[in-house]
Amino acid sequence: IQTQACQQAIEEAEKECKKILEKIDESHEVIEVFHYYCYVLQCLLFSRVP
Repeated sequence: IQTQACQQAIEEAEKECKKILEKIDESHEVIEVFHYYCYVLQCLLFSRVP
């Protein structure tokens, strides 16, 4: 159950990241940093699963 909840949280984070990335009209660096942020967020969420 915890794994499923974590997976749902990751999927929601990915959706939010995509929404925000669609709105960003700035430099490629900003987008790369945001992709990295999303990756770190996913790793943190996933690492909470025992």
